[in-house]
Amino acid sequence: MNNVATVLAELDSAMASHSEEQRVRTVTRVTDMFINSAEAYSSDQVGVFDVVIGRLASGVGTQARYDLSEKLADVANAPRGIVRQLALDEIAVAKPVLTRSVVLTDQDLITVASTRGKDHMLVMSARQNLGEPVTDYLVVKGDKTVSHALAQNLSARFSSRGLGLMITRAFTDENLQSALSNRADIPPQLMDNLTQAARASARRRAQGDQGKVVSGWAKPTPAPVAAKTEREGTAADDLTEEKLAAVAAAGETDNAIASLAKLAGLSPQAAEQAIVGADRDACLVIGKAMGWSWPTVRHLLGLRPTSDQMPHLIDKAEDNFANLALPTAQHVLQFMRLKDKADAAKRA
Repeated sequence: MNNVATVLAELDSAMASHSEEQRVRTVTRVTDMFINSAEAYSSDQVGVFDVVIGRLASGVGTQARYDLSEKLADVANAPRGIVRQLALDEIAVAKPVLTRSVVLTDQDLITVASTRGKDHMLVMSARQNLGEPVTDYLVVKGDKTVSHALAQNLSARFSSRGLGLMITRAFTDENLQSALSNRADIPPQLMDNLTQAARASARRRAQGDQGKVVSGWAKPTPAPVAAKTEREGTAADDLTEEKLAAVAAAGETDNAIASLAKLAGLSPQAAEQAIVGADRDACLVIGKAMGWSWPTVRHLLGLRPTSDQMPHLIDKAEDNFANLALPTAQHVLQFMRLKDKADAAKRA
């Protein structure tokens, strides 16, 4: 610490000087001295640097404080006082330590968020391994942009309360649905809600009604199946849309379920529910997401009970299929796959 003692002797002179250039030189020298041997310093010695750098940093401009933040952001035992001071600074200065410094605790981050507001919240939302106390605070106090950033941060950890609140918001926010669709940490009981949110958005888009959430489409009723095509094989290694359409048109429900499961990446149980279950719009969503034509989807709908075969409902289903946006359908199919995996885990 002899070099530190020398620098300390210069500290009062630097602080008393009206020259910012001298203050910047001194803070740079002290910071570099610390970083070069950071791992060797005791906690008491780190505390000395904390006081010295903190005093110097209060007298330099934005660029010098940013440089200091950038230098200390990746130092595992950086002086905590100055790191917290930098985190509370203007966003340009705070960003490096907010996103990268492991010195900041959950409580430090919450203090910064509550004190500084939206810009700081947004930056820290991209931080690796955010803990539940921080994400809970950001979900409640942050705006839509913060929620989107949190959902995209796959390393962030959420409580059931935090995830539940974001999924509630996802009912009216398709971008949030999209971000959440990539997460693997959503529990089964919340995945059901998320899937419902995605399907509600798909229905609104398909019906051209963006102003309200509709309860569901009228039961789609496939019209009588058109002329059957020649039956083709459905071996797992050469399945195509055309072969799926052929077995569906032939009324071979079991083969159609197996083929749909293979092509869409679903379990046989989920494929069966998509084709003959209560949620008839599932076939429309899967078909759109997979890039299939209306005739293929129409043949799948034709496998439903005869009570569902009403021409005016088929016409409605065709309109809904045409109006359904591809990205929306792909998001819903992703949710269906995630829910399918969760259901399979429960069955195991």
